[in-house]
Amino acid sequence: MARAAVVNASPLIYLTEVAQLELLRLAGDEILVPRAVADEVRRWGGDDPAVRALGATPWLKIIETPVVPASVEAWNLGAGESRSSATRWPILACRRSWTTSRGGAAPSSITST
Repeated sequence: MARAAVVNASPLIYLTEVAQLELLRLAGDEILVPRAVADEVRRWGGDDPAVRALGATPWLKIIETPVVPASVEAWNLGAGESRSSATRWPILACRRSWTTSRGGAAPSSITST
């Protein structure tokens, strides 16, 4: 059975931006993307590298968004982070520390829980 991990939007966006998406494969053979996370990434439009990667990377698998338990909803995370946290797989997330071309912060580290 293949190892799997679930990812939220930030690692997808930032690693694609710096052409390092393959680093996600260190966490698993298959990287699962909850539909809510995919929708969050897609809001950037079809020309965005992360949006293109969702459709062109065979080991990124979009899954149905899991039901989020009330205990996770209470954390007040974004939709993608909440849905990622509600899965049974390890979660890939990142800590932000520098500015990207989109004007947001980029990760200084990527962790798996």
